[in-house]
Amino acid sequence: MQLNMEQRKIINSKPSGHSLIKGVAGSGKTTVSVYRIPFLLNHYCFLPDDAILMVTFNKTLSNYIRYLYEKIDEEEKIDLFNLISEDEGKVQIATVDSLIYKYFCKYKDKNKLKLDISTEKQIRYHLIQQSIFELKKSFPNSHILEQKYSSFLLDEIDWIK
Repeated sequence: MQLNMEQRKIINSKPSGHSLIKGVAGSGKTTVSVYRIPFLLNHYCFLPDDAILMVTFNKTLSNYIRYLYEKIDEEEKIDLFNLISEDEGKVQIATVDSLIYKYFCKYKDKNKLKLDISTEKQIRYHLIQQSIFELKKSFPNSHILEQKYSSFLLDEIDWIK
């Protein structure tokens, strides 16, 4: 892939903590991020604890980044393999959700808690049930405002959206 001067400048810049790359769609943010990984590994990740975490907003982009990373020119990876014998585990590409879930599980295990994550549908179902209960106070003669219709109402709301 042909990189422009501005992209190369970002890729080869000295790290100073985490980075947030912003730009319009198609501006090369993902390309810069992926090409920055070998640069950082080759120049700054020498200790066993050194690692790179790349966070994306969804699983599709995460998979695409992994695909691009595997396709980086062999000459870029040659330095990496010469300098680091164990590059496995040095790079983690994850979604924000997967990181939050990972730390939730660690917290739950560490504190021996029996917690579970509610799905969006479970939360909405509970909200509809609470709403029916409250509305029933104002409209006691309504036949549709019954708990047994919660699933139906949830499906109707989804269909309307």
